[in-house]
Amino acid sequence: KQWYHSYCGGYHPTAYDVGLGRYDYTVEVNAMLRRFHHPYVLRRGVVERVDSQVMESRFATVDFRTEDAHLLSLLHRALEAFRDRSGGRKMEGLNCIVDAYERVKTLENTDKKTSVKQVLARLSESTDICSHFDQHLRRLTELANTYTIRHHETDKIVLKDEALIEYLFYSYYTLVVFILQKYECVKVETRQQEP
Repeated sequence: KQWYHSYCGGYHPTAYDVGLGRYDYTVEVNAMLRRFHHPYVLRRGVVERVDSQVMESRFATVDFRTEDAHLLSLLHRALEAFRDRSGGRKMEGLNCIVDAYERVKTLENTDKKTSVKQVLARLSESTDICSHFDQHLRRLTELANTYTIRHHETDKIVLKDEALIEYLFYSYYTLVVFILQKYECVKVETRQQEP
């Protein structure tokens, strides 16, 4: 509400709806953030990151040190696509990280079956844990081959669920980083949490 002051030729507020003002402000800021493809949203006066807050900070602290130029290219392309500010390239990121996952399975030998056994032996001294990893790797490979992640034939199931795509990206990514750590091909720096 306002009243007109003839002396200064302007309007002076007499009442203001704070809740409505905050709402209008939030709508405008969020529209601007979307327009410029920023991965943030304003909620109840606090700016929050839209992407996963748990894993995202770790991406910047991983230093890949592999001599395999193709693997390195796949990893960088996966992260670049997945972290693209538009949010529209996550599937491309998943495709690349799955290709990187398939590549790390051949770190020991060009024969994938032989190589996987040797890779598994590096993951843990416990044969029981290695057995679980073997099943885990088989399931991830089966998943990538069943859905339109690595292959795109008409009999493959199309992935459309963005939350699932993000989950799968992190699943493959953390496994690839873990394997590369065992081969001392990656350095993960830990940062202090901000208070």
